[in-house]
Amino acid sequence: MIDFSPLKAGGITQAEFARLCNVSRAAVHGWLNGAGVHEMRQSRVTRLLKIISQAIQDEKLPIKGVAKEQRDDAIKKVLVSYLRTTD
Repeated sequence: MIDFSPLKAGGITQAEFARLCNVSRAAVHGWLNGAGVHEMRQSRVTRLLKIISQAIQDEKLPIKGVAKEQRDDAIKKVLVSYLRTTD
């Protein structure tokens, strides 16, 4: 079972995580309530959660002092910086 606790700890909403995963907010809501993540998405979801956890540990998340309209870009910027170091 996938641990979604980094979302809350990282201050990432279901809608924001849905956009990162390219799924609906309803899909993320289902995952958080026990519906399984489709095997085609498990790798991406797990990797994003691992990166979010690392960003929390490094105090890059949660994003603070950013307007709601700019949150997606700010979150993506943080996560992309980790993707570049793990690829």
